[in-house]
This record gives sequence, structure tokens and C-alpha cells, in this order.
Amino acid sequence: MGWDDDDGLHEFVESLVNGGYLEGAALGIAKKIVNDSAPEDLSPAQQDIFYKYVLGPYESTCLRCSNSVPWRDKIGDPYKNICNDCHTE
Repeated sequence: MGWDDDDGLHEFVESLVNGGYLEGAALGIAKKIVNDSAPEDLSPAQQDIFYKYVLGPYESTCLRCSNSVPWRDKIGDPYKNICNDCHTE
């Protein structure tokens, strides 16, 4: 992977593609990310689709600590709403 991904975004997007969660333009743009394009490399229209239809539906706040659930904690379970820190307590 050629771009900085310390929050697991790349792996999360890959899990959405492989899990069949996306379709249409969102799927095509997600595949660009999986194939090593950084979100910043997308056109403005592609970025809008990426943030609205690829990431937007899966953004969540932890039900226990109220922090954002990191993408790396959602790999394999995009609807997860408890962060790993709280899940292991």
C-alpha cells in the first residue's frame, strides 16, 4: 500500500468490496482505493461518492465511550458500533 493508512481504512474498504457491501459507482471507486489510490487522489466527484456512499453508511460512534469507531475495528463487521477498546474491557 502506497499511502498512509494507520486507521485501517484501506483494509476496511477492501472488506466492503470483498464482502459484497457495495455496488455501482461506489464499488468502482472503492476498487480504486483497494488498488492503491489514496482518497486524496480521487477526483472531487469521486471523493464525494467515496465519502457519501462508501464510508458514510458505516461511520459510527461507540455506544460505550462515544468516540468514533476506527475503521480497523470494523473490518469484517462494517456495522459494528463498539470500539475494540471498549469491547475488550
